[in-house]
Amino acid sequence: DVVVLRIEDSGPGVGEEHIARIFDHYYRADSGRNSRGTGTGLASAKIIARNHGGDIIYVPSLLGGAGFELTLPVDSDPPYNGEDG
Repeated sequence: DVVVLRIEDSGPGVGEEHIARIFDHYYRADSGRNSRGTGTGLASAKIIARNHGGDIIYVPSLLGGAGFELTLPVDSDPPYNGEDG
């Protein structure tokens, strides 16, 4: 009764020491001057997923990089969209 979306890459991955905090607001593994991002993307994704009754977690990628699984419940009674049928 859920949909699971797995996204993964073959990049450098997430260091073991960072995994526990990657969903924290404003957390960035690389806080150097030239690093990009504000540290809000994964935190926002987790909030959105939970607000919809789901969750997002980090999983090691089978490709060697980072992986994420988004789980959302399937709505068995979707809202009426104005179409017949």
